[in-house]
Amino acid sequence: EGSASGDVTPFDGDGSASGEPCPFVRAIPLTGSSQDGNADTAALIPTDPDNDGLYEDLNGNGRCDFADVVLYFNQMDWIAENEPVSAFDYNGNGRIDFSDLILLFQMV
Repeated sequence: EGSASGDVTPFDGDGSASGEPCPFVRAIPLTGSSQDGNADTAALIPTDPDNDGLYEDLNGNGRCDFADVVLYFNQMDWIAENEPVSAFDYNGNGRIDFSDLILLFQMV
């Protein structure tokens, strides 16, 4: 069960891959080899650049930028359904909402 395109899947709570496509969070490379014969490509995962427990760098490029805001907006429902809300709940109200998006935008 591999992937030639470097697709990634999220972890389930037990650490196993769920098989549902993961837009960014906790992404792991699937086993198998790529079309060019190289080993699997490592996936970029969100980071917490300031170590405050909140993941502001959603695309894993090492900084909080506008691309993270766009990714957050496009994946709000996925985050709420599949990730620990507390890691992406910037206003601390216990849910993923547009207030969090605005706060992330203000961090850029």
